[in-house]
Amino acid sequence: MRPDDLTGPELRLWAAFAAGGEVDLRPRDAVGGTAVDGGGWGPERRVRASVVRSLLLGGADAISGETPMVHLVGARIGGKLRLVFAEVCCVLWLEECWFEEAPQLYGPHFG
Repeated sequence: MRPDDLTGPELRLWAAFAAGGEVDLRPRDAVGGTAVDGGGWGPERRVRASVVRSLLLGGADAISGETPMVHLVGARIGGKLRLVFAEVCCVLWLEECWFEEAPQLYGPHFG
């Protein structure tokens, strides 16, 4: 995956990943609802599962001395996040996120 293929929210996640930064996609006015309402969230909150997967499997470089992390808040995860028996290189931290499809998280190894 190349950064020039990414949407605005995905670029924010890609940039924050190396230093383990949080990407909060909730609206500033807090009118966006809870994750239960995620089906109605627009493109400004959508991150493709393939982007999350690429980062988790080492698709971007880390910064020396930092802990890389996928830390998303209030995101709509588009597509299926498939990590079946995957060797995950970093922390996955999701808060108040909504999945378009059920993730497949059987047997990943977080190392």
